[in-house]
Amino acid sequence: PSILMLPSIYSFAEQCTRTYMDDPSFPFGILLQQGSNWQLLDQTSGMCADTFSCAFENCEFPASIIGRDFTPGPDLSRFVNETVAVLAENEEALNFPDRILHPASIADVVASVRFAGEHGVPLTVKTSGHHYSSASARRGTLNVNTRGLPAYSSLIQECGTPADGDMSYAASACRLALARGKTALVRVGGGEVWDAVLRSVLAFNSDPANAEGNKYMALSGASGTVSAAGGWLASGGNSAMRGQRLYGLGVDQVLQMEMVLPDGTHVRFGPIEWENDPGYLYPKTTLVGGYCNENTVADESAWVWKECDIVDFGKLWMAARGGGGGTWGIVTSLIYQLHPRPVGGHRFMKFLPLTNNTDVWSTILDDKNMTRSLDEAVEDFKIEFYHNPGALGVSEEDSNACGCDWSAYPHFKLPKWGQD
Repeated sequence: PSILMLPSIYSFAEQCTRTYMDDPSFPFGILLQQGSNWQLLDQTSGMCADTFSCAFENCEFPASIIGRDFTPGPDLSRFVNETVAVLAENEEALNFPDRILHPASIADVVASVRFAGEHGVPLTVKTSGHHYSSASARRGTLNVNTRGLPAYSSLIQECGTPADGDMSYAASACRLALARGKTALVRVGGGEVWDAVLRSVLAFNSDPANAEGNKYMALSGASGTVSAAGGWLASGGNSAMRGQRLYGLGVDQVLQMEMVLPDGTHVRFGPIEWENDPGYLYPKTTLVGGYCNENTVADESAWVWKECDIVDFGKLWMAARGGGGGTWGIVTSLIYQLHPRPVGGHRFMKFLPLTNNTDVWSTILDDKNMTRSLDEAVEDFKIEFYHNPGALGVSEEDSNACGCDWSAYPHFKLPKWGQD
């Protein structure tokens, strides 16, 4: 099939909308309650995003749609046709790109970026469509959907000491990892999501051949469908549930990056010199080096890397790790460090009700002073636990090893009324 597709209202209605509308959170929920992003992520059109509202600019429903009945019925074709009609009535507010490109290789990405530059076509870049305002697929753009790019995360690499003068991608990453006290890494393709990476780490840890070997963990996003090399990383890489307080943000885990720049140059880059500093979690980077690929073909074994200075790689290293998704180029792969697997697994802070007595909770929730006191007690405890753990008899290590949980107070579920 062609890797270049023309988006259409019908494709969106056919492939995306039923997942949204079958879900009890529709239309105003921000998370699918029963459906799954997996039902949206790899639809052939590449048009689906997290929520139905992201079919429209800034993920906002037009006023004419709010309150409309979109209840799916048993007749799927009728439902799709009715949805098409509603979308067509609001076509001016739709946020569909002009074309969607599904590159299968670096050669495809380079060609698309160069074409866009030569013809003044704006580009957007999408992996999973998790962006809260749908910046990964803007109206009037050529949208590059990276899901079909080569994947690499199935291989976990343990680092030996690189040979002197070996400046290959993996060797450069291992050299930095070892300087940080880390012994393993994983290369992640530009279209991969965290589910693939975490499954790979789990498979390595569970492999009988590695029964006596090291076990690892990856600092990651909280959802398996979040892109591992896309917007999550480019926005800083929040990992409150996956070890952030121990190991830093997602951007702190990157050892090397590979991307296609806005002029179509394919580069890889990363730190080549650093120094230890007591004020830093990891050695402080003092020099970043970069290489340009002089043979951008699909076959990676034929790539020819030469040292180059086409950009200031030091500034690009800083910008690409937190400076916004798709802003500085299209990430085609990167290498993350892995950490020793925590003994006992991850720890989460949860607040659970001490009673399921609905009369007690009615009394508390009806009294604003009691509710305020409960809020303050919980927040005071969290502040002490995270920032002054010794006051609670908690060690710094245990404090830093604890992350949040979606069901943490004040979001824990109170007992259903009428349940003792």
